[in-house]
Amino acid sequence: MVLPESDVKGILGFVTEPARNETQTLSTTSATIAEQRIALQPRKLIVVRNLADPVTDPTNVVTVNMGGSPAVANEGIVLRAGESFADSTSEGYQAWQGVITAIAAAGTPTISIFER
Repeated sequence: MVLPESDVKGILGFVTEPARNETQTLSTTSATIAEQRIALQPRKLIVVRNLADPVTDPTNVVTVNMGGSPAVANEGIVLRAGESFADSTSEGYQAWQGVITAIAAAGTPTISIFER
C-alpha cells in the first residue's frame, strides 16, 4: 500500500515531535519540572507520577502547580505516593502550555515525567 504524501508527512510529524521521559528528584523548595512550550511545538500531553511506594512510604506527598508560579506544598494538584496526574490536549481543550512547578511536602521524593 502506498500512502498519499499528505499522510506520510502527518506520520513523520507525529514521530519526530519532541518527547521527554525522565525522573526528577524534588525538595521542599519549588522547582520547575516543565518549561513553557512554544507555539510551534505545543504540549499535547504531560503525565506526572509520584514514584513513592504507597505501602512503604504512604506519607510521601508531592504538589504540582500548573499556574506558572512557584508550587506551594499541599496547595494545588496533590499527589500521594503512587498517584499520577495527566493533562492532555483533546477536542475543545488544550493542555497547559506554561511553566509547571512541583514541590515535596517533606524529604526528597522522586517523580516521573512524560511529556509530548
